[in-house]
Amino acid sequence: MHDSSATPKPTPEAPKPLTPSAEMEQGIKALKERHYHVAARHFELAALAGLVEAQYELGQLFEKGMGVRTDSVRARNLYKKAATQNHLEATEKMAEYVAEGIGGPKHLDEAREWREKAQSIKEQKAK
Repeated sequence: MHDSSATPKPTPEAPKPLTPSAEMEQGIKALKERHYHVAARHFELAALAGLVEAQYELGQLFEKGMGVRTDSVRARNLYKKAATQNHLEATEKMAEYVAEGIGGPKHLDEAREWREKAQSIKEQKAK
C-alpha cells in the first residue's frame, strides 16, 4: 500500500560548478599537493573563463608535462592569451617561445616586441 501522506525525499542536487576564482584556488591547492592532473583540470576551467593567472599556470603544466602531456603548442597558445592581458611571466615566456620557435614559428622581430612589452609591464609594476 502506498502512503500518499509521506513526504517525498528530495532528489540530490548536482554539485554547483565553482567560480573561476574558486577553480583557480583549487588548482593551486592541487599543485601544492603535487596532484598535477587535478590542478590541470581546475586551471583549464578557470582559463576557459578567461582567468589570466590560470592561463599562465596551465601553460606551465603543458610546458613541463605535469599532469598533462607535454605540448609546446598549447603552452604557447596559453602564454599568448595571458600575455595579451599583460601577465608579466607569460609575456616573458612568449618572448622566449617566439625567439626560439617553440610551439610555433620563430620570429625574431615578434620576440623583440614581446621582450619590449615585458619590460613595459615591469616598469608599470615598479610605479
